[in-house]
Amino acid sequence: MDRMRIGLEAEQQATDFLASLGWVILARNVRSKLGELDIVARDQDVTVFVEVRARGPGAWESALESVTREKARRVVRAARWYAATRGLEGPLRIDVVAVQDGRLAHVVNALPG
Repeated sequence: MDRMRIGLEAEQQATDFLASLGWVILARNVRSKLGELDIVARDQDVTVFVEVRARGPGAWESALESVTREKARRVVRAARWYAATRGLEGPLRIDVVAVQDGRLAHVVNALPG
């Protein structure tokens, strides 16, 4: 399976999972020159920016380990840009959803915003 297809399937799996928790999905694949936001959602009164990481079978690095310091910085910058340009008020949070070997892990408040 190629990387793009693995990523798209993981994003859909993450979206379905978050929706099953009652979250409202606001946007997907938001791109800016500061970075990309995979999923923007509402968890009750909190706006959550979700970074989705995926690894195929036999990957030596786990999906969670693949969030590098630079990737984290880009996600934080993109989240701040998104919130500022839309005048979002209230709590904001950055989560990570990792999909690997058919399993999904959701880390709440994974990156400092």
